[in-house]
Amino acid sequence: MRMVKGLLRSAGLAAAITLVLSTVSPTQSKAQNAQFKGWAAISRELSTRLAAPGAPFDLHKFVPADDLDELLGTWNRFGDEHTLQNGSPNSVSMVIWRVALSGFAKSVAGSCGQPRLTFHERFLTTLRRLCRWPAAEAKTDAVLQE
Repeated sequence: MRMVKGLLRSAGLAAAITLVLSTVSPTQSKAQNAQFKGWAAISRELSTRLAAPGAPFDLHKFVPADDLDELLGTWNRFGDEHTLQNGSPNSVSMVIWRVALSGFAKSVAGSCGQPRLTFHERFLTTLRRLCRWPAAEAKTDAVLQE
C-alpha cells in the first residue's frame, strides 16, 4: 500500500513540477510529459533495492491473473521503435497495481518471523528493526529513513 502511495505521489509530484515549470517560464518551457514506469521496471527496481544480489524477486506471483502485468506498462518493440503501451495510469491499471503491490507489501510485512522472500542483508537488518514496532528503537528517524 505504501509503495502504491509512493508511486502515485512520485507521479503526482512530477506532474506538479512540470505544470509549475511550464507556467513560471512559458517562453523557456521545455517540460516533457512525466514518464511512467512499467511493471518490468518496477520489478527490477524493487529487486535491485530489496532482494539479495543475483536473486531478483518473482513479482508476477502478486499479479492477480496471468498476463495482467501487460496492462501495467510494457515495452512493445517493432523494428527499431520501442513504445511503452498501457503505461498511462487509468482506473483498471490502478486497481491491478494496488492488488499486486499490496500482496508484495503483505509478503514483506509477513517476513518479520520467517522471511518469505530472499532479501538483501542490509534490507533484512532494517526490516528486523521495523518488526519491533511499536518499540522506540523502531520509530527512530534513522531506521525509518533506512
